[in-house]
Amino acid sequence: MSYYVLKNGKQEGPYDELAVRELFQEGTYHETDPAMSDGMTEWRPLGELLGVQPSPSPLPPPLPQAPTPPPVEQFIKVTRVNEPQTVVVTDISMPFGSMVIFILKWTLAAIPALFILGGIAFLIWLFFFVALVGAMSHSH
Repeated sequence: MSYYVLKNGKQEGPYDELAVRELFQEGTYHETDPAMSDGMTEWRPLGELLGVQPSPSPLPPPLPQAPTPPPVEQFIKVTRVNEPQTVVVTDISMPFGSMVIFILKWTLAAIPALFILGGIAFLIWLFFFVALVGAMSHSH
């Protein structure tokens, strides 16, 4: 829960309960300082909110009212999963040994792709070879 305190005509906070109690005990804030917590619509004495003194009459609200927290979108960039993302790698800094291991793993991962591409190339060659032999046999 957030607490706001009005001190010298200026609104201070938000504070959590532990922080406002510490400031109260240090003497920064007093029992009679106007305060408000989440969900409240009127300023009350800080002592009343902290359970330090009995409740006197409500205090008039100061200007301006308690601020509303900024929207989450101000702090977090919301990105949809299906939106394309552009990534530019400008430098890779890694130790030489790690780079060698990385390249070896990359090479080993490429072997199945070479087999697949070789098979596709063989099928294309076979197709043209059969077509060429068929065309030659029909011409005789």
